[in-house]
Amino acid sequence: MKEVERHVELIKENPFLFRISHLENVRKCVISKQTSLFYEIRPNNHIYLLYYWDNRQEPFIVD
Repeated sequence: MKEVERHVELIKENPFLFRISHLENVRKCVISKQTSLFYEIRPNNHIYLLYYWDNRQEPFIVD
């Protein structure tokens, strides 16, 4: 939980810090080797935490 909180604070301070994912307007924050957090920056710099991803799963593929 502390790592998640630390990364969320980084996102709050600089929302564009992490790279853009393959999904439109969605960024990916790698929290650990096993976990990533996907988030979106919307108008007025509102940040929406979308989901956590277990990196050990099959890759997320969008057609």
